[in-house]
Order: sequence, then structure tokens, then C-alpha cells
Amino acid sequence: MMISVLSSEDREEIFNTMTDFQIDVIMNHVMYRVKSELLTASFWKGIHWELLGVNYDRLYRKKLNQRKYRPSLYCECGRSLKYQYVVKSKETGEILELGKECFTQRTGIPERIAEEIYNSRNKINIFQDEILNAYKFRERFPIELYNEIHLNKVDDKWSPYYNKKILDFKKANLPLFHRDQDKLENDLIEYKVRKRQLKRLLGMNFKAEYTEDYVYLIKYMENRILNDRKLNQSERKKLIQDLYKISKAVNESISTDFAKLPANKRELITVEYIDPLNVKIKSFNLSYKEALNESRNLARRIMDYANGKKNRKKHKNKTSN
Repeated sequence: MMISVLSSEDREEIFNTMTDFQIDVIMNHVMYRVKSELLTASFWKGIHWELLGVNYDRLYRKKLNQRKYRPSLYCECGRSLKYQYVVKSKETGEILELGKECFTQRTGIPERIAEEIYNSRNKINIFQDEILNAYKFRERFPIELYNEIHLNKVDDKWSPYYNKKILDFKKANLPLFHRDQDKLENDLIEYKVRKRQLKRLLGMNFKAEYTEDYVYLIKYMENRILNDRKLNQSERKKLIQDLYKISKAVNESISTDFAKLPANKRELITVEYIDPLNVKIKSFNLSYKEALNESRNLARRIMDYANGKKNRKKHKNKTSN
């Protein structure tokens, strides 16, 4: 996709047609993308400083009497900034908010690396200009596409961050980054293809109208089974049937048992048992049979815990001694 880079004047003209909430959504998610790329860059290895964030003042070049607010980003030296880099010392924990000039002086980070980090401003412009250009030409949030995705629960497979991002753009009625637009379209296509595969495999009356709230068997295993060429049609059908049956039983069982437990106990079980199991299922560290068995075993363990069976066993052991 060709993205036209805007001039500062063009950006300000488009920004001035937007609400504060729309501007906040653009900047928050643009900065998230830039920070994510910088934080994962290999050049941080061996550096005694950690990058906490990159901040940007979009109205920096405006005269004070034309601004909606006074400068909010400053360097440690007192200068107001358009781009601010927030770093933390791994040795002392000291946090510094710096501009380009002070970045190498205060941290000792090599100038080559500091320049590469500073050049992130170009990515900020590219990311935001993609949205601004689309908005200028009256593109808005693809509400019909999203509604179809949400109706069919395709968004259940999204991460919490990604779901929030899409909902933010929806609330602001902003066009999506082209990669996000492509993802929504591809997710819906994949869902329709998978639905056709399932109907051919299991019959036209097949339906699965529940959400996996705890153990993500269908989310992580359905495509894997459908696309596994080592399985014949009969094996694939049996596995898919077991997958839906066990996922429904496991998640409904955990939901029932969690209702008996206080929030702190539910959180502890989720962190210590449910999350690790989902990671194992997602990373293909378990065979189909192992994933289904471990899911059932986990549901039984939670049921025992909710019904106090573990406590009774401990009590019996104490009395027998």
C-alpha cells in the first residue's frame, strides 16, 4: 500500500477537523506501534538503559496562542520537546525524560543507536499519516465488517489489546490501519471457510453457540485439526466432535465452580493453572489427546477445590497423625 506522507501544515489541517477523542485514539495506537518496535529492537542488548516509552506533542510547532494547551513534554534540561524519550537505568532505576540532544549525553548510549531511536519519529509520521489521509478522503470505521465479525464471535479469538484497539477505532469512527483492515477481512474469510469445512464434516445442523471463557481448546485447536493432513476424514470428524464436546463441558464446569470461589482464588487458579495450559495448547506442546485430557483434568481439579475436597483430605491426614 502506498502511503502519502503529509506536510506539518496538512497534518494540522486534518487534526483540526477531528475531536480530541479521535486524536487521542490515533496517537495512543501510533505510539504503541512505535514503542513496540523500538522495545523489541536488537540494539538494546548490552545497553544499561531500558526504553520505557516515546511521547509526541503533535502541536509542538504551533504558536502558544494557537494551541489548545501549553507544551507538556520537556527534557531534563528544561527545553520543550516534540519527541520525548523516556528511559530507565537498569543499574539505579533512575528515570529520565530526554530530547535528542541530551539522549546520548545523559545515558552514554552510542550516537548511532540514539540516532536510530530518534528516527522513530519518521515511523510516527508514517503511521499517523495513513489514518489522516484515509480520514481526509472520508473513509471511516468499517462498521458493517465489524458487525459481521462480532455477530459470528470471530473477535473472540483476538487478544485483549487488539480487541480494545479495534473498539477504540470503532468508538472514534476512524478508518483502520491497512494491516488491521486486512486482518479483519481475512479473519472473516477464514471463519466462513472454516464454517463450510465444519458443515461438510459434521453436517448442516452443526452449531457451536457458546464462548470459551477459560480454556481455549477450539480457539487454538480447531484450525490445527482441520488442516492436519496426517488425519483422515473419520479421525478429523471424531477429533472435532470431541473438541467441541469437551470444550463446552470444561468451560461450563469451570464457570460453575468459579461462582463458588472468591475473586482472589479465581485469579490464583487462572494464573497458576489455566493460563499455563492455554500456553501449552497454543504452542502445540500437547498432542490432541493430551490437550483434551489435561483440560478435563483441570476442570476436575477446580471442581474438587471449589467443593472443598482438598481441605477435607488435609484435615484427614492431620487427624490420622
